[in-house]
Amino acid sequence: MVQQAFCNFLFPFKFLFALYIQDWSQENDQKEG
Repeated sequence: MVQQAFCNFLFPFKFLFALYIQDWSQENDQKEG
């Protein structure tokens, strides 16, 4: 039960982290291109 609440709490942070990684990889692609 506690683990489920913890996962729900971290879910938005995982989403923001994924967006951050996506932007970072796009910037690297532009520099190499």
